Amino acid sequence: MFWRVSGLNTASPVDVILDKEEYTLEELLDEEEVVQECKSLNPRLTEFLRKKENVEKLVEYLVTSPEEDADDKRVFKYPFTACEIFCCEVEGIYNTLLEYETILDALFGLLNNERPLNTILAGYFSRVMGALLARRSGDVVQYLRKKPELLKAFVYHVDTTSVAEVLARLAGADEPVGYSESPSVLWLAETDILALLVQSLGADNPPEGQANAAEVLAAIARSTETPLTESMASAEFMQTLVDSALAPHSGIAASHALNVCLALLEPLMIDPTMNRFPQNNLHEQLRREAVKCLSQGVDRLVGMMDPPADESKALSELKTTYGLIKPPVGQLRLKIVDLLASLFRSRDPLAEQAVMKTNAIKKAMDMFLQYPFNNALHGGVTMLLTAFEEGSVELRKFLLEEVDVVDWIVSAPTEVLPEPNPDAPVKVRRKPLRAGYCGHLTQIANRLQRTSEGCEYVKNFLDNSSTWKSYVENELESRNKVESVMSWQCGRPASQVMGIHGMYSTDMPFSSIECDFDSDHNRFASPTLEEEEEDEEDDENLAEWSATMSKDITATETDEQANDDISAAKVLSSVSNDVSSMEDMQDDEVLLGEPDATDGLLELAAEMEGLDVHDEEKPSSSEEKIVRDDDATEKKENDGNEQDANAFHDNQFWPKYDVPVDES
Repeated sequence: MFWRVSGLNTASPVDVILDKEEYTLEELLDEEEVVQECKSLNPRLTEFLRKKENVEKLVEYLVTSPEEDADDKRVFKYPFTACEIFCCEVEGIYNTLLEYETILDALFGLLNNERPLNTILAGYFSRVMGALLARRSGDVVQYLRKKPELLKAFVYHVDTTSVAEVLARLAGADEPVGYSESPSVLWLAETDILALLVQSLGADNPPEGQANAAEVLAAIARSTETPLTESMASAEFMQTLVDSALAPHSGIAASHALNVCLALLEPLMIDPTMNRFPQNNLHEQLRREAVKCLSQGVDRLVGMMDPPADESKALSELKTTYGLIKPPVGQLRLKIVDLLASLFRSRDPLAEQAVMKTNAIKKAMDMFLQYPFNNALHGGVTMLLTAFEEGSVELRKFLLEEVDVVDWIVSAPTEVLPEPNPDAPVKVRRKPLRAGYCGHLTQIANRLQRTSEGCEYVKNFLDNSSTWKSYVENELESRNKVESVMSWQCGRPASQVMGIHGMYSTDMPFSSIECDFDSDHNRFASPTLEEEEEDEEDDENLAEWSATMSKDITATETDEQANDDISAAKVLSSVSNDVSSMEDMQDDEVLLGEPDATDGLLELAAEMEGLDVHDEEKPSSSEEKIVRDDDATEKKENDGNEQDANAFHDNQFWPKYDVPVDES
């Protein structure tokens, strides 16, 4: 093992087994250290595992479902350990695995089972296939070319996520940069894999299969330019995909197909620092072809925005704590709004004309107001309406004149009353709530106002609208002021009192500050014109009071400093007048605010004149001699103790050696 050190080596349990004359594969799989020994390329272990019969046994554990009465080792431990051994990427084991076609037949035999597959074994199969494609993709593709039926088996089991991951890896769509010259990608470009995946989007397939097939197709569309993406750019494939998305079937199946269409309309995001592959206009060609095909089917898209009338009652209403939503938006209608927004913002004249010829915009605006708390829907409609930022003049005229976005913004109700839930355990009469789309309305209005600064038509239209001017002055400006983060303190919209002192610097409790908090709507009410004038007057009075207090404090500090200077001068003059009387000053009291200052002055004067001033009486000559003798005795004892301690330290820690000393 990699931590073996001479003198500290202990026999590995795997080596103990290998030292025996006879042992089985199961004995090795039972040991916990077999995977680590395999990673460290134990030669005897590798030689044993690379034998054909042992590789066949490992593959059997990996892909064959255990019997019902099998023990836990056969069900869990042996398949897991076999997977880990294959993922160690030992060259000898891979050579045996890829050399015998019968072993590969057993490995891919997992795909011959009926769905759904065993998810645990499918996960192990996905890991081993990932390791094989990373190290020996050419050999794997060579085998797959001989077995064309395996491609249909992959697509048949695409409802299993692990199999879909293997399919995405084969297509080179599992990495953001892709592998344009990968053997698996070149092979798949020669097959009908795209048509098979589009067929999997049909309603006769399981919902998981539809979702996974759509994810694989979307991943291929977002990957770099490969021969497989060139096949997607064909008009035939694009028309087949759009027909599948707009076919009259369940909404879930259509929503998955629309996900692929959205991936085709999105611009390709590539890190500019990654220059592995030359870039051309293939993805732009993909996008143009998708816009062309989808523009022809906008009428069918708009028809699918209406809720289906044949749904059961369980699907036609949704009971929530907010209230009764009847009917719910549904995933299909959300995807349609997002797709219309992508088409409308594509700057393609054909797509703009196709959308403007329908009532798609008005339907989306009605849904916006009908579902006041569906944030995903509000975001899609906002993207749809803000196409005026980069759209043509004709598009802006359509939104402002025919759709009348301005009147829609101004007249949108800011409070809504939800429909009560009939099955609620407690019947409570609720107050009107602030609509959840108000923030999106403010965003649309601000972006429209910003667009008017660079577009003469939009500016003239808004200037001639008295409704818009009133809305900006009475609602939009005050709302922007409330929502401005720069005017907030401690996460709250700052009131006038908090704006000056800060919320925690005032002595008043927060509950006593009059900030006009509207508890019903969880927001601060906008101040009236009279309140603003009163606040401005209070600010001026506060500024005058602050200036007056500052002047008084400055004058007071100046007077106190002058008094301190006079007191210090008096003390110094009394000390210097009569030096001869310094010995009698211990009985006098010098009145200063700081007693320590008096002591300091006395000691300073004594040092200057060479006098020794103490509070105690000076001792006589005999007493002074006794004190000196005692001090000398104590010093001698201390020196002796120190010498003994040093001697002990030297003898204890620093042994003496007879070293000749140079007397010079």
